[in-house]
Amino acid sequence: MMDLRAINQNRFDVAKNFWLASVSLKFLMFSIGAVSIFVINLSNYIPQILLLLAVISEVLQWRSDIIKSKSESLLRKLDLCRSFQKEVSATDKREIVLDIPRSIRAQFENDIMSDTYFTNSEPPGPRKSIKNLIESAWYTRHQSGDMAIFCILLILFLVFVSIAALIVTSREIEEVNIRNNVSKVVTSWLLLVFSLGIFRNAWGYYKMYLRCQKTEDASEHLLRNDNILEADAIKQWYEYQLARSSAPLLPNWLWSIRKSSLDDAWKRTSIE
Repeated sequence: MMDLRAINQNRFDVAKNFWLASVSLKFLMFSIGAVSIFVINLSNYIPQILLLLAVISEVLQWRSDIIKSKSESLLRKLDLCRSFQKEVSATDKREIVLDIPRSIRAQFENDIMSDTYFTNSEPPGPRKSIKNLIESAWYTRHQSGDMAIFCILLILFLVFVSIAALIVTSREIEEVNIRNNVSKVVTSWLLLVFSLGIFRNAWGYYKMYLRCQKTEDASEHLLRNDNILEADAIKQWYEYQLARSSAPLLPNWLWSIRKSSLDDAWKRTSIE
């Protein structure tokens, strides 16, 4: 049997790797451009090199977006199937496995399937589904909030460094050419905020944070009812998953840092 959860996590990791590679190339383009400003006749092929890097970066980002979209689709199926005790169809499984390189498919085979993605052990149904949704939204909310703050702090740092560089240059350097070159680098430095999508990601993480908060509140309200309709549970899942699919990826380094604290807090205060 194929471990679909493991496949899903692997696909998300691959999407994040492509995303990281794309961002790294954009930063490399900035570095090459900054060096070329100060080094005269560095190379006659700098424009062509930058163009090539830009194309590769966009292709990597495009590939990341495709894999992320398929991973989100699989995650939607798994979340709902595990909540309502349904199985992913054989047709869907074949399409999922087809996206995995043949050389690594064997590592996802597992005779014992124990899905521990969610912690609550209630019988399958709308109530279990809502509790699973609260758990998912809670974890995503905290990570999205952390990333929104990180992006904002990074933007402020870039702006601070730019302003500091301009002030130091205007006070300490008298040569006009050097001043002009520093101004060009600072301009490129500020444009990097938009080129790397830092501002867009900050807004995307913040919107996801608000969506998760809204989902948690609505789900808590549903849990107060004795009888939860399956349609209401699916509606909440749909709205949450729709927002999650359009939100930026959450980096693995953040999960590595926050996992222990989040897991401990959830287990100590989990809903019985």
